[in-house]
Amino acid sequence: MQFASTAKPATAILFDSDFGRSIDTVLALALLHGFAGKMQARVSALTINYSCLEAAELCDVVETFYRKAVAGPTAPYMSAPAIGVPDPHGKAAEAPALVKATLAKPWVSNITHWHDTAAPENLIRNDLAAQNDGNAVMVMTGAATNLSQLLDLHDTGPLIRAKVKMLVIAGDLPTDDAAKRVLAEWPTPIVSCGREIGDRLLFPGKSIETDFAYAPQHPIVDAYRAYRPMPYDAPSCALAGMLYAIRPEDGYFTIGKREKHSYLALVAAKHDEVIQKFTEMVSAKPVVVKPFRKQPVEA
Repeated sequence: MQFASTAKPATAILFDSDFGRSIDTVLALALLHGFAGKMQARVSALTINYSCLEAAELCDVVETFYRKAVAGPTAPYMSAPAIGVPDPHGKAAEAPALVKATLAKPWVSNITHWHDTAAPENLIRNDLAAQNDGNAVMVMTGAATNLSQLLDLHDTGPLIRAKVKMLVIAGDLPTDDAAKRVLAEWPTPIVSCGREIGDRLLFPGKSIETDFAYAPQHPIVDAYRAYRPMPYDAPSCALAGMLYAIRPEDGYFTIGKREKHSYLALVAAKHDEVIQKFTEMVSAKPVVVKPFRKQPVEA
């Protein structure tokens, strides 16, 4: 008799970000897909914490690229994952130059209207409800408004406590009321990855020129070239935070305590190893998933 596998799935990553305001948020999503291709993480929920439809479009472009590559011929039958974006209430944010320039390339997004997006706090809550206990990690860059609104939802605190191992905040800690609330009320450990780490770990621009040859056009390459004139090496704060979220046990960072939360410090001897891991995972060729075939059940 064959039984269904009870193995716990790879860590679910919920990425709430200011996607497209800097190149490292785009690289961080590519890094996550690199680990997902090795079954070491899952792209579980993607939310954007500023009201910019174009940023959601670019996020969807990246997701569509990987989904088509991974699913192969079955891609047309796969539904696109929802992207969460705050309702602009008539005051949408202007799209960053990186986003505008990348979307000017011949990329097609499934998102054309605000109705094609989801309310971030509801998307996060629903995603968490589907996770195994203790098997999700929240990664945040930018404003804390989405997570603050998540805390407003009825009985969400116990859900977060049950499902989320930690919240990783990459970048300077925000100081507005929403951030203060999240820092005070978030019910799991919080780990901060400061901007100084990203300034020490520069993603090598030469990787963009040499490591993506497997695709004639790649949204990560287009975004990188759109952000600044080439060649340049990019600060990698979001990348570092994402790497820790996925592989906290690999010894790339030490943990210190600051008030109520922890903060990362780079292990100097691991500098080159981290850069190598960045380039390996960001540029990783998507792995095509073999179609599932139901196994016969023995009597």
